[in-house]
Amino acid sequence: SLAGLCVSLVACGVLTADDESENARLRRVLDDVRRVVPSDWSVDVSLVDPKAPSRRGSRLAVVIRSKQLLPVEYTYPNAPGRSADDTEPAVEIEREHVTVRFVVTPYLSPQSYAATRRRNMELQRRRLRFGHQRLKDVDRECKCPEPVPPSAFRPSTASERERVREYAFLWLQTASVSLPTHHAHDLSFVMDAPSGLTIHDAGKAKDYEKMLDSLQSVVVPYDDKP
Repeated sequence: SLAGLCVSLVACGVLTADDESENARLRRVLDDVRRVVPSDWSVDVSLVDPKAPSRRGSRLAVVIRSKQLLPVEYTYPNAPGRSADDTEPAVEIEREHVTVRFVVTPYLSPQSYAATRRRNMELQRRRLRFGHQRLKDVDRECKCPEPVPPSAFRPSTASERERVREYAFLWLQTASVSLPTHHAHDLSFVMDAPSGLTIHDAGKAKDYEKMLDSLQSVVVPYDDKP
C-alpha cells in the first residue's frame, strides 16, 4: 500500500515526517488516476530510477500497467534509413505489459515552470549566439542539432582551440534546469510512456489512447506556450 511504502521510506531516510502532506497529495493523485484508468490496468506507487524508470530506485512514481500481456510493436523514427534495395523488415510483434509512469520530481508551480522555462530558453540562446558568432568557421565532427556541443568541434588552429575552450566554459555555465512535464495537487511529475508504440489489438489500442487522453485531465501537462 502507499501508506506502508511511505512509512518504509521515512524509516530509510528517503522521506521525512515533513513529507506527510506530500503523501496525502499523492494519494489524491492516485484516486484521480484510478477513476480514469480502465479496470484491466493496475495503478500503484513504486520506487524507480529517474534515469531508467523501469528499474528500481529512490524516486516515487505513479505506475499504470496493463494487467494483460498486449501484442505490441515499436518503431523508431530516428533509426538509420534503408536504401531502395532493402526489403521491408518483418514486423516484430512482442507480448508485454505496457507501462506508463508519472515520476515525482521537485514541485514547480505553473508560474515557476514558465519562469524556469524562459530562463532555460535564454541559456540556449546564449549558446546559439556564441556558436553562430564565434565558431561558424570551425570544422564540426557531425551535423548535430543546435546548439552544437563543444565536443562536436574539431579546431585546427590555436585561435580555434581558444574559442572552443571559451565555448566549453560557456556550455558549463548555461546548463538548463530539468523540467517536469505534468502537475497535479501541487506535485510535479515527469511522464514516462512508451514511444513509437503500436498495440496490435484494435480494441486495446483504442482503450490505451483514450486512457492517455483521460490522464491529461487529472495529471495536467504544463503549458509550453512562449
